[in-house]
Amino acid sequence: MLATKVKTLTKRELVDHLSRKSIVSKKDIERFLNLFTGIIMASLKNGDLVQLIPFGTFGTRVRKQRQGRNPKTGKPLIIQSIRIAFFRPGRWLRNGMK
Repeated sequence: MLATKVKTLTKRELVDHLSRKSIVSKKDIERFLNLFTGIIMASLKNGDLVQLIPFGTFGTRVRKQRQGRNPKTGKPLIIQSIRIAFFRPGRWLRNGMK
């Protein structure tokens, strides 16, 4: 199977695209995106779910403590539990990818 190059949509490109498709300035769109992502981050820090129906759901999970190994020395070590963010796509997004 041949590897295909995946294009990354950056924040700047997203702002440019939204600005071309609307009458809102790039500055205002960037402010909105910063506010939007900040609200999602604050909610996740509180342990809340963020549901954007039908797009998807952001949330957090706890990754359990586990045994690992130092790759340099080979000595076993304990990797502490950590809270990680996840995104579960909604039906609209899953069906749109088909």
